[in-house]
Amino acid sequence: MSLSKEQAACLRLVQQDGKAAAREMYNSENKIFQDLYSNNFFNSNMGVINGELEVVDLSLSAKGQKELSLYMENKRAEFKNNFAFPLLVSIASAIIGALITYLFMK
Repeated sequence: MSLSKEQAACLRLVQQDGKAAAREMYNSENKIFQDLYSNNFFNSNMGVINGELEVVDLSLSAKGQKELSLYMENKRAEFKNNFAFPLLVSIASAIIGALITYLFMK
């Protein structure tokens, strides 16, 4: 499964602060979060709050960690292939062209 940008942001939120994500998203109508939760991307820790059983903390499951790391790796590779490599090639070409022009102008 390849993650969308919104799904990756949701996974990163849970990875960074599971307690805040539990408070903010678990009881919300966030469709992205609910889909990820139903696909077992999260582990939940339940607790009793005000006499009711509620999710106290969320953490990424092994599946969630794997998918998030694959997403991040693909983003890095995409940046390298679509930005860094062409930029470096064009800079190197400009330097080589300037050196050749300088040598022929002497």
